[in-house]
Amino acid sequence: MAYRTLARHLVPILLLLPLGCDPGDGGGESSSSGSSSAGTEPEDDAGTDDDASTGGTSGCGAETMIVLSDPSAPIAGFGVSATELVESVAGSYAGELAWRPNDGPVTVTHAGATSALTITISDEPTEVRLIEVELHGSYPDGNEGGALCSNRVEIDTGIDFATDDGTFAEDWAAVLLYDADFGEPELSLYHSVDFPTHQGTLAQSDFSFEGASFRDLIVTAGFGEAEVSGSVFMEVEGDGWIGAGDVASYAAQRE
Repeated sequence: MAYRTLARHLVPILLLLPLGCDPGDGGGESSSSGSSSAGTEPEDDAGTDDDASTGGTSGCGAETMIVLSDPSAPIAGFGVSATELVESVAGSYAGELAWRPNDGPVTVTHAGATSALTITISDEPTEVRLIEVELHGSYPDGNEGGALCSNRVEIDTGIDFATDDGTFAEDWAAVLLYDADFGEPELSLYHSVDFPTHQGTLAQSDFSFEGASFRDLIVTAGFGEAEVSGSVFMEVEGDGWIGAGDVASYAAQRE
């Protein structure tokens, strides 16, 4: 079990990060991407609230968050509205979630088990945010290659995620992500499981890693033509390092 993590995406590649490093300092690489770039000044297409906030810096420089007031209007630099994006993946999906066998230092209570899975995605965005990065279209600070820094759109919407065995029985206020990564446009999901409010039977005590402590459980998703697939990642923290890897995967077809 191992991974590389960026600010919003995980892929199964070994990486141990020294503490104090921001795992998001990578320039917004993603398996999902948008097809066009956005400017540094928001256009009036989607409408903006009066207040825009500037966040911290990363390898792509300062981030400015702009809340868009009209989800049905085209988003500046993306040529599509948040409503259109959500409607493209909204609906009910049916499939299966499978837990990986325990491997090496990883111990998961449900290892090797499978269960039927249903996912329902709302067609109504509740909030839309345009995140503009200082180095949009350029390589991250200190890099001469790799993924370009990318503006992105964050869309809040409701997602039900439930397995027949009850480990997941969730009604998430989740965030769908849409990047201007200069490739084929796709939505993705990166959702951190909050165990104090988790509605299924899954518990933090179901996960352990020898020599490290549990840090987070993250559900990711990518959307294809009438399908959704993704992974469940466990993130752990050791003595001077942070690492993680997929402990389960799933795939579902739109009904």
